[in-house]
Amino acid sequence: MLLSAGFHSCVGGCDGCINLNEGDNSGLEDLHNALNVEYDNLNLAKLNISRADFWALAATVATEMAINKHEG
Repeated sequence: MLLSAGFHSCVGGCDGCINLNEGDNSGLEDLHNALNVEYDNLNLAKLNISRADFWALAATVATEMAINKHEG
């Protein structure tokens, strides 16, 4: 699910926006809310890390974890 979220708005350019009312984004609301809470809790805006970058990093980490799990 996280990998999908990382690329949900990358048609014509990735902008980090998500429309939870769009059918293609069905099921992403809980993940969206959890990542936004973490972004705020970590105060990443003060470090000049955008939400879009945080989402991309989360998708990258999820991909690496899945690869390691299946290789191990």
